[in-house]
Amino acid sequence: MSLDAAVKNTLAYSLFFDFPLAPHEVHYWLNSPHVVNFSQLPLKDIPPLSQKQIQSRAKRLQTSLLKKKLATSLLKPLFPLPFIWFIGLTGSVAVNNATPNDDLDIFIITAPSTLWLVRPLCLLYFSFKGVRRSRRTPNNKVTNLICPNLWLDYNNLQLLPHQRSLYTAHEVLQVFPLINKNYTYERFIFQNSWTKKYLANAYSVSVTQRSIRHSGLDPESIKNKYPFYYLLAPLNLLFFLFQFLIMFPHKKKEKVSLGKAFFHNSDFPQKVLESLS
Repeated sequence: MSLDAAVKNTLAYSLFFDFPLAPHEVHYWLNSPHVVNFSQLPLKDIPPLSQKQIQSRAKRLQTSLLKKKLATSLLKPLFPLPFIWFIGLTGSVAVNNATPNDDLDIFIITAPSTLWLVRPLCLLYFSFKGVRRSRRTPNNKVTNLICPNLWLDYNNLQLLPHQRSLYTAHEVLQVFPLINKNYTYERFIFQNSWTKKYLANAYSVSVTQRSIRHSGLDPESIKNKYPFYYLLAPLNLLFFLFQFLIMFPHKKKEKVSLGKAFFHNSDFPQKVLESLS
């Protein structure tokens, strides 16, 4: 793909989400498998933001900051739980493109062999607080509700080949961390280094900023340090089977397994990618 085509695709992707980009943002999110210097960008192909777009971006930034603050407040009681190693925001709030009616999409990574033990505790807490978005919640009633649509076990951080695309690369690199233990976020980025095939600049900056450490990140080290979690594997399996049986009658296109659970709309990424063709 030529640099001109990469810029065109980057702008088209952002406009699908009504999120026009300034030149430095085009550079960061450039749809290219190669790291490109800002000086190489064809700036003539990047239209300047209009006053209306600038004002819209400012409003969405303010809305997003308020929602991030609210999410931190709502989720803070979960931070000390030993089985929860990472909580992050995804979607529009994570990239500062939220509108007032948006919900709060969150991403949770649990300690090894505890995903299905942690999930019901979190859902009970969200229900108790009255902030859980369920499959029955009408779309016009989701404002500021918690939508826990992505769950991973620490030993299952890498997205599988069939899940990898420009859309999922964005989702990985757009995550806004709220709580991060045991360098879990760093390992998540490291395990999904395939994202540089689509967003080399964003991946490069993310790796540099986070100063990814390799020591203490591998599952074997975690197993030696926290053997108790692995003893919970049989109980975690039992909880998985129980929850799967509850979900099965309502299951549509959700992707769930012992180490991963994706509850988002699986058709949406395809719609996004089709808009670029």
